[in-house]
Amino acid sequence: MRSHMDKDNRILQRFPYACCEIGGGMASSYVNRIYTTERDTEALALVKLGSGNNLPGYYMYQGGQNPEGRLTTMNESKASGYPNDLPVKDYDFTAPLGAFGQVRERYHRLRLQHLFLHDFGEQFARMPACFPERRPISPDEAEPLRWSVRSDGARSFLFFNNHHRTSAWPTRKGVQFALHFDSGTQLVPREPLDIPAGALGFWPVNLDSAGVGLNYATVQLISRLEVAGEHWFFFTANEGIAPESAFADEKPRRCKPGLGIAFTRKNRDGAKVNFVVLPSDQGRQFWKLPLAGRDRVVLSSNVLLPDSENQIRLETLGGEAPQFAVFPELPGVRHEARAIRGRKRGVFTEYALPKPAMAREHIQALPVKTAVLRGTNAPNATDESVWTDAAVWQITVPAAWRQREALLRIHFVGDVARLYAGGKLVADKFYNGQPFDFALWRIPPERFDTLELHVMPLHPKSAARLPASMRPAPPLIEPRAEVVSTEALERRQLTLNIQP
Repeated sequence: MRSHMDKDNRILQRFPYACCEIGGGMASSYVNRIYTTERDTEALALVKLGSGNNLPGYYMYQGGQNPEGRLTTMNESKASGYPNDLPVKDYDFTAPLGAFGQVRERYHRLRLQHLFLHDFGEQFARMPACFPERRPISPDEAEPLRWSVRSDGARSFLFFNNHHRTSAWPTRKGVQFALHFDSGTQLVPREPLDIPAGALGFWPVNLDSAGVGLNYATVQLISRLEVAGEHWFFFTANEGIAPESAFADEKPRRCKPGLGIAFTRKNRDGAKVNFVVLPSDQGRQFWKLPLAGRDRVVLSSNVLLPDSENQIRLETLGGEAPQFAVFPELPGVRHEARAIRGRKRGVFTEYALPKPAMAREHIQALPVKTAVLRGTNAPNATDESVWTDAAVWQITVPAAWRQREALLRIHFVGDVARLYAGGKLVADKFYNGQPFDFALWRIPPERFDTLELHVMPLHPKSAARLPASMRPAPPLIEPRAEVVSTEALERRQLTLNIQP
């Protein structure tokens, strides 16, 4: 594949390119049920960066709930002049951060892009976008591979995306990019490689790594750090693509991703420059935080909430195993007045943390009313009058969970589900194959004994119109309103005190 460094970027050179409403997720309307995946969100933000965006903004980045109006339910609806009927309460949008604080994988995937922009944004923002000679005619066209280059004429970042939300694009065989600079043509990589279906990312080209020339690397740059006079550059492998690096005047070399040093070189001043290439799953655990007087890299799949340089909270949900590894090593870590010992894993120090004793429990949902079916046509659940025909379950939350910071998670099959507390609607969800979450801490104590779930049945014709990934299995042959399971998930925060 050969690129054409497009010079017709006059508009982008005159004005900053900002994206104010990158879709962190998407809401489902009643007629059009949507569920965007983590990779959908990651790909959308990435292709905007590759197309010249320097100011990423999101809608929504954290979901919420519609407020209560005095005269209306405040949601968008056809009755109020909008093109779609949206839920009465639900405004979660499957955003990176959910309406009740759920931290989703897309949050971790986007954080990698944000960390890169934090450390390299000043030079990246001065790189206009350049596009290949051959471009797709329409967004749904499978050929050619989508790619671009952000370049200042010397240093560059090569972006590629082989993910499409609704179509399975093929593996691209024997891909090699030819970048035409004033100084000549550079091939990336040196030998062609395959880009798997669904793969996406960006690679550095001619990166000045603290005085060490990196011609290219087929891994995604995350962040940098300086420790005791040595320079550290952190990368993550792209799924399905072998990491390869080519330094100035050297043959390309491959490495196995891990927690250790992949390569070390010395710059012109004799200082060591270390390159760490993390596996893709551990790359998504990457955080960079000020701890104990300096910036440090932290690997954790849990949410990290720094209170100060000497205290941090690690959040778990539903029995997740706490994970915490740091570079460079911390002077000391204590949890509940007990010292936490660390053990070496590559260049990182991993700290063993206690697992929550009680973090998940089945919640009883007792059926008290079956759905009333009237005719063969599916009723329109946006019509309030049809809800008298809904199936109803009484939900009993044990006393021990009523005082906890916990989520109620309901797996159901139906057209629309609504949760009532004391006869008041507190949450709803249009069925899209995903669980229905609600924060137990939002329920007043006196209303726990009147907690009810109402579900309108999903008809076979309606189910058949859903995207394939959302349809119940096996396929419906009759209308169905069912609660599959109900559970409480504790949200727990472990406070770690860092020795200064």
